[in-house]
Amino acid sequence: MTDEQKFDQSNKRVLLVDDTPSNLAVLRGALEPEGYRLAFASNGNETLEIVPELMPDLILLDVMMPGIDGFETCRRLKSTDIGLNIPIIFITARRETQDVVEGFQAGGVDYIRKPIQQEEVCARVRNHLELLHLRRSLKQQYDKTREVLEETLNGSVSILMELLTNFDSNLFSRGAKVREVVREIGSVLKYEEVWQLELAAMLAPIGNITIPPHILYKKSRKMALTVREEELFRNIPRTSTKLLENIPHLKDVSKVVMYHKKGYDGSGYPSGTLEGKSIPLGSRILNLVFDLTELEGGGVTRVQALEKMKERRAHYDPDLIRTLHEHFKNQEQKNEEKRVQAIKLEDLKVGHIMAKRVDSVDGTLLLSPGQTITQAKLLLLKNHHLITGIKEPIHVVSEE
Repeated sequence: MTDEQKFDQSNKRVLLVDDTPSNLAVLRGALEPEGYRLAFASNGNETLEIVPELMPDLILLDVMMPGIDGFETCRRLKSTDIGLNIPIIFITARRETQDVVEGFQAGGVDYIRKPIQQEEVCARVRNHLELLHLRRSLKQQYDKTREVLEETLNGSVSILMELLTNFDSNLFSRGAKVREVVREIGSVLKYEEVWQLELAAMLAPIGNITIPPHILYKKSRKMALTVREEELFRNIPRTSTKLLENIPHLKDVSKVVMYHKKGYDGSGYPSGTLEGKSIPLGSRILNLVFDLTELEGGGVTRVQALEKMKERRAHYDPDLIRTLHEHFKNQEQKNEEKRVQAIKLEDLKVGHIMAKRVDSVDGTLLLSPGQTITQAKLLLLKNHHLITGIKEPIHVVSEE
């Protein structure tokens, strides 16, 4: 055990709370020889005022006091960030089970019954301070371990990213684009560990570094591949998984990578009986995100891409596609509404673009959506307004 792990009771602050001076004297007589740094309060309100400044390690709290009793004092302390982690031992003459239950429900950790026995007080105080010290030590060790693991993870990921970038900058760039889409879609789907999906998106192609360059060249040039060469590319998810699964904190990421080429109907690879909801959710999301990103890269909108993907019913999780399509369709409509501005004819200017058709009062089409107002078109509308009238308001694309 290191020096910092040893329990030193001499630096522990203990707050004693009781409205009876004789009881405080007994507690002081028991604990002062143990080397604790003692502080005193005579009621609940005084306790609530002292605690934020004193920051005691433990509180011995009388239950029956004037004003707010010990239970209520404890409840109020436990509702604060400071008091939440301070162990509170009740001191009471009550012996009913309901009183004991109420004390634990209020947030107390133990009971000392009156009349006070010095040996019992010392033993209980020491036990709970040692437990507190142990919890704090474990938290420190946990924080240190987590810091080391995070540094290891960041270092490992950085090396893999650098390998991928140097190997094929196009693969890295594609992964970065997919990562952006993953972040947005993960939020829409309320996926809890979006960071895992982002890493999976970036590192899924890492298995490519194990494929001989001449085979990669053939693939990039769309040259015919042998059966064995095709098998190498089908095995990329499995190869990527092997490279990732032994890195701290990347085991779940590796599972996402393993099945991100698996169709919802069980098609794709790796081969096997896995299909439908049995495929990890992260893999199902990544599967559709890779294809969605590719379709968007071809010039279609996100909603159009999702509509195309809905046609491949067996390949994607239908629930995910439906949720995403509804979300982005609604978003598109809201954006369209924001882009459309309703104005009067007198406010129409050269350069305005029609968001909706413009009709005369008798229903004659004067301008179609998408047309740009020129000086001639503006005069035409004004003349129609004088003779037959036009329907207002006129809807134009907002200039914002």
